[in-house]
Amino acid sequence: MKHGSQCPKCGSDRIWAIDKLARPVPGSLRDAEVIHVMAVRVERPPTALDRIVGNESPAELRIVGVFEARICAECGYTEWYANEVNDGLLELSQMEGTGVRLLSTASRGGPFR
Repeated sequence: MKHGSQCPKCGSDRIWAIDKLARPVPGSLRDAEVIHVMAVRVERPPTALDRIVGNESPAELRIVGVFEARICAECGYTEWYANEVNDGLLELSQMEGTGVRLLSTASRGGPFR
């Protein structure tokens, strides 16, 4: 649906596009925050403050993009897409301990499902 004009489930051409998905801010009835694509990098030595508060395994959180969605107005079928992620994920894939890697069927002979 991102590049097509019809729902793959019911065939409808009535598609809602949400460019940046948001969620309610906890404890607020009026505020919302954008839902980010995040990756955790675990390779960070604990600082003195980490030790004081008992955080012996600190993790560094990186925002690498935002989510968007397409929703069929007829049946509700929804597709989520991650935008603006390639640069941040490439950087994380080159660091140890992130768990981020690119799978490519061209180089490995997939398919992967």
